[in-house]
Amino acid sequence: MSDRHIVQMIRRQIESGGARPAVHFVKDGAWQALSWQEYGQAISSLAKCLMRAGVGASAAVAIWAENSPEWSITDYAVMSVRGVTVPIYATSSIDQVIYILKDAEAVICFVSNVNKAERLLQSSQLPKTLLKIVCFEPIPLTSHDARLVFWKDFLQEAEGHGVDEVLKERLGQVQHDDLCTIIYTSGTTGEPKGVMLNHDNLMSQLTALNARFDLSDRDRELAFLPLSHAYGRVSGYWVQSHGAKVYYCDDPKKVVSYLQDVRPTFMVGVPRLYEKIYAAAQHRLQSASLLKKKLFAWALGVGMNQHRSRLHGESIGAFQGIQYALADKLVLLKVRQLLGGSIRFLSAGGAPLAKEIEEFFFSCGIFIAQGYGLTETSPTISCNSPGSFRFGSTGKPIPGCEVRIADDGEVLVKGINVTQGYFHKPLANQEAFDSEGWFHTGDIGRLDNDGFLFITDRKKELIVTAGGKKVAPQLIEKYLGGDFYIDQVACMGDRRAYISALVVPNFEAVETYFKEQGIHFPGPAVMVADARVVAFIQSRMDEYAVRFADFERVKSFRLLPEPLSIEKGEITPTFKIRRKVVEAHYASLIESMYRAQGGQGSEGSPQGRES
Repeated sequence: MSDRHIVQMIRRQIESGGARPAVHFVKDGAWQALSWQEYGQAISSLAKCLMRAGVGASAAVAIWAENSPEWSITDYAVMSVRGVTVPIYATSSIDQVIYILKDAEAVICFVSNVNKAERLLQSSQLPKTLLKIVCFEPIPLTSHDARLVFWKDFLQEAEGHGVDEVLKERLGQVQHDDLCTIIYTSGTTGEPKGVMLNHDNLMSQLTALNARFDLSDRDRELAFLPLSHAYGRVSGYWVQSHGAKVYYCDDPKKVVSYLQDVRPTFMVGVPRLYEKIYAAAQHRLQSASLLKKKLFAWALGVGMNQHRSRLHGESIGAFQGIQYALADKLVLLKVRQLLGGSIRFLSAGGAPLAKEIEEFFFSCGIFIAQGYGLTETSPTISCNSPGSFRFGSTGKPIPGCEVRIADDGEVLVKGINVTQGYFHKPLANQEAFDSEGWFHTGDIGRLDNDGFLFITDRKKELIVTAGGKKVAPQLIEKYLGGDFYIDQVACMGDRRAYISALVVPNFEAVETYFKEQGIHFPGPAVMVADARVVAFIQSRMDEYAVRFADFERVKSFRLLPEPLSIEKGEITPTFKIRRKVVEAHYASLIESMYRAQGGQGSEGSPQGRES
């Protein structure tokens, strides 16, 4: 691939794609498609509109919307005129949106629906730099504003004398080192920072992925992660660079049904998705007969042996082949069908994925390429690949990216994938980069003797108990949250005597469990206050206690009647806990866990659990 920047990449695909389907989307309950030709025409038309609206080099254009063809069309059009795309999560609050629009000095904001458009127009804080709001949805507003225009109407403005030649000239001016996007990190602490990425940063990812994975125009991706996130967006660039089809998932809650519709061959996801599939499989197994449990365990063992033999190029004997065919038919195929039945490989990032979950899927014939990265690194720093992986690791650093482990365990990186810095944040840049140019990730990790990177926790998220013990909360949350009856876990305990937690049950699963015993709850608030439910969740958590040292175990918890949400800023769009926000929202409840246990009791002593 000789493309020098993202615009050149997509123009090449448009020219060669013709009438073949490029992107798919759901409209009126059915999947529809745009051909490469239609897709390219829309990108060019919008690029002309942007130029007529005065969008020049380095001008910021925001997108506040769910995944859709319009989202990616806008992104490519902005880059085509040397503008800067500023993605905003669809779930962001109006205050967060206004902050980003002001900080980025956006001149246009594209929104997915009328509700978002009206929320912007009703805000008294809308920045003066914002000249237009373009709404994808054509439904009329209750009140009109001169700054608002609907998508189709905006595209019609593309017609005009000389515009085609001007666009051609602008396309020729795009440079590989142009700033092309500012992505605001949701972060787990502090206010958002705008990460500046250029074409070189983004193209480094395509080059690295091509070196490790095989993709072609026969592949299909279900775009499940938000395009506002660097992980989901760059994945889309990579898939489209090969002419593969993209199916946009506009609502993450529909991903299970979309998997069956699309039958993707590839998908990027976060560990939470894979954890829940694994937990559901394990839950079903608990109620199975002893024979079925033994069959399941046997099938997983056969599957592991089969796929390891293939990986190492070992010959597979007739008996092993017969065993695998039987195990696949009775067990393994059914697991693959949960993901549509056509997956060649998956990608996982955003948080650590448990080793046993990787091994489970691998045994079933599904390889999950766990990786690691940040928005600041475009995003990939390291990843496993089908030909080189180690369960529990995040793989080896990608080509062109250097990784070093600091004396305190922090992961430091250098490379073409690393951001030039934070927009309008000189002090943050000084903190992020040291005098030798190494970017400090804020993550704790280690490199093994073969160069595989293992991430253990966030440096700033490490809990230091009153007794001086360092605890990695994400590790605890990962295991406890993997239980079928537990949806979310947020651990606390910094400078406290012991670890406590806020726990959100899997309300539907808990309700079903107690209904089978003739016990009914009128709602989540009543459910989490019931002593029987508290005891049941305690028993589930106790099963995982053996994994942890005594000082790491949750000694007290409270059940919450509603999930931690993106909208309230309690979790990021990739489902990571924003601990400081959670601590602020539930300060009195957290404090009650320590008062109930006699304040700062001796560390490691039995404390019991309450709700």
